[in-house]
Amino acid sequence: MQPANQIEEIALDFGRRFSDTVPNPPIECSRRLREMIVAAAIGSGIRYEIASSMAKSLVQDPTADQIDMVSSRHRFPNQTKKRLNAIFADRASILDETVAWLQKPECVFKNRRLMASLVPGLGPKQTSFLFSCSGYGREIAVLDRHILKYLQLIGLTEASNMPATWKKYEGIETAFISYSTRKNIRADALDLAIWITMKAAGKRVFECVQ
Repeated sequence: MQPANQIEEIALDFGRRFSDTVPNPPIECSRRLREMIVAAAIGSGIRYEIASSMAKSLVQDPTADQIDMVSSRHRFPNQTKKRLNAIFADRASILDETVAWLQKPECVFKNRRLMASLVPGLGPKQTSFLFSCSGYGREIAVLDRHILKYLQLIGLTEASNMPATWKKYEGIETAFISYSTRKNIRADALDLAIWITMKAAGKRVFECVQ
């Protein structure tokens, strides 16, 4: 069996197992959602665990001094400070609005775009992750580099880099959802299974697609 086929079989096996379990309940705590939004907005260039820790301290104490301290610890301090100042301006009204969308979204596809246009630092991947955590993981896909590399590996898409536009993102997302439907695996379960498999496969994957 070719390495690509092996990786697909492993991912699908994990996906079936995950799909047989009850999905995690949606995150509804407003404070936790605020922390996740901030972490997603500043997560580029640093580990998510570090971004989450920074976000927690900011939501707890959104002062100018705290913003300065967090920004100075980030890989991109100037960009981070600019984003945080925008997010926490006007008593963090941006966070209030986006949390409301996550808790009671009328249309996840429309609200993802609205959130990305409102919160600096958020794009298709980050907003999709947030809506997935809010209970919409069956309808959307969180396309990070691991998922994209997998889809390229199995021949579902030629792109391995993050889509530059919403149109391209949603085109690949549609292909992913169709793939999960054909395999009779819940989209959120398959997303997680692929991420784990590709993370473990490491350099082997890149060798397969050279």
